[in-house]
Parts: sequence; C-alpha cells; structure tokens
Amino acid sequence: MAYSADLRKKAIEAVAQGAVKAQLCKTLNINRNTLDLWINQYLETGSFAPRSYHHQRRKPKIKDLDKFKDFVLKNSDKTQAQLAKLWGDNLNQQDVSRALKRLNISRRTQVGRNKKKV
Repeated sequence: MAYSADLRKKAIEAVAQGAVKAQLCKTLNINRNTLDLWINQYLETGSFAPRSYHHQRRKPKIKDLDKFKDFVLKNSDKTQAQLAKLWGDNLNQQDVSRALKRLNISRRTQVGRNKKKV
C-alpha cells in the first residue's frame, strides 16, 4: 500500500524545516529508508506522488501469426523446439509456445509415448 501524497509532503517539509529524521519516522510510524526514498524522489522529480510502476508485456517475436499458423500446420509433426529452429529469427521453444497459445493451438502430443508395453 502506498502512503498518501499528503503524508509524504508533510514529512519532507518537516525535514526541510529541520526536524530530526529518526523522531519524525517514529511519529509517522514509517521506516527511515522510506523517508530517505521520499526525499530523494522529491529532489529528483519535484513530486510528492508515489511512482507508478507499469509492467510492460513481452513483445511477441512472431509478428505475422497467419503466416506462422500456416507454417505450424505444414510442420505439425515437429516439436516446438524443432519449429523454433526451422522458423529462424532467433526463436526458442518458449517463443513458439507463446505464439501457439495466442493462436489457441494446443501443444503437440507425442504419439506412442504413454503406450504400455505388452
């Protein structure tokens, strides 16, 4: 949970007026490192507001999904690692797996792997 911008502003203003950091932290019930981070952020950005962290999604390496779907259907006997090697573009098995998931194509099952020997 992020602290309010108002609390941050009051804490930074108190330090600017000469308040002792240790006493201020006890009064506000915050960690000393938190106060130092707020001060550094204010000095760098001039803002009291908490930083917003936006996680960027991984950009897909396979851009043309229609072309890739045709490629997969033509090479349906290959594993994902083999498909990655054949496709090129510095792909690995995980990239192929993500593309197949986006296309709603299930993973290739290896026929005969789970058959019992009689």
